[in-house]
Amino acid sequence: MIHVAEINDFRKLPAFRALWEDLWDRTPRPTFFQQLAWLEAYGQRVGREQRLRALIVSVAGRPIGIVPLVVKLVPSRLGTIRAVTYPVDSWGAFFGPLGPHPAATLAAAMRHLAQTRRDWDLIDLRYVDAEVTDCGRTRNAMRGAGLQTYCRRWYRTPIVEFGPDWEGYWGQLDESFRRRFERAERTVARATRLSLERWRPGGTLSGDTDRRWELLEPCLAAAQSQAGRLALSPQRTALLRDLHPAAVDAGWVDLSVLKAGPTVLGHAYGFHHGGVVELVHVNVAPGAPPETVLVLVGRLVRDSFERGDQQIIFGPLCSTAGTGWGNATRYSYRYTHFARAGACAQVLRLNHCVRRWLHLDPTVAEPVIRPRRTSGSPEGPSHRESPQTLRLPARTASP
Repeated sequence: MIHVAEINDFRKLPAFRALWEDLWDRTPRPTFFQQLAWLEAYGQRVGREQRLRALIVSVAGRPIGIVPLVVKLVPSRLGTIRAVTYPVDSWGAFFGPLGPHPAATLAAAMRHLAQTRRDWDLIDLRYVDAEVTDCGRTRNAMRGAGLQTYCRRWYRTPIVEFGPDWEGYWGQLDESFRRRFERAERTVARATRLSLERWRPGGTLSGDTDRRWELLEPCLAAAQSQAGRLALSPQRTALLRDLHPAAVDAGWVDLSVLKAGPTVLGHAYGFHHGGVVELVHVNVAPGAPPETVLVLVGRLVRDSFERGDQQIIFGPLCSTAGTGWGNATRYSYRYTHFARAGACAQVLRLNHCVRRWLHLDPTVAEPVIRPRRTSGSPEGPSHRESPQTLRLPARTASP
């Protein structure tokens, strides 16, 4: 017997903490943004603007997975429309369901959305790691529920993947980029010696829960004073500040500060777990040389190698900072279903189909799914045993 329960109030999330943590622990390649702490902080900032639809999927009374979703208002060419989507908002590079059975969880969740009262115009699942983790499960789940689905590339994510030696990685980078980094180091360090302070608290289990606000607050202040892609809006800054204590307690925070003598030049904030670092924001202090970002990221990359990190992922808010450093690239994908009974949704679908037919949309692409590794071979950083297969009985979705 398959059952899908919904959590529709952000304030009720703490009651599901034990279940959430258990399923997170059994999720293949989990990220910080799948943790309950993220959704709680997110809900505190957007709870009045978005409706929570966290779907808990159970089989024979046993929870097997959770699909965290929200219904939010998004702008379109035809005005504002309602979209069911993941609660990410460009913070994380990839997202998906929690639990060891992602295929069955997604299948049950999509059927639930198809068969229950519609409060959306689009199902718009973004940030799907279709090439490595998802492996076509989202597409199959939506189509299996009778939801016509369109796939597009979403974000291009630079990734640093370390091998056994630094020279091997360094040699993979473009020679002109290496020379540019060396010139930048000389420029930034012209007056005084550079140093990188990197802070990774041990968290509650280690008794290391100092918030180190004296490091974070200058980072947030600089982020608001920036222009262009390095800037953070006041709402994003407030959310990061709200999230910080929980991330410290969990032992996930990775904060790097580049200094010239006692003067702070730049910051990089991210999360680390299982040898994987996911950077969410990089910025420079007011008045710092423009080469600071290049030097900051270069020092951070070298420090990660020396610490034994295996991978650095540059999230959407700082992907430009990873330009030149990544020796691998992975795309996230966006799977969209347009409601059949929604006039605006169908006009948008028609527009998408015309642009697709005329080859006017460069993001239209199907993911190249990498072969799954066997349990006896390593899969790379943060590898866990492949998701278990749990097949659900065929069921026809309601129109």
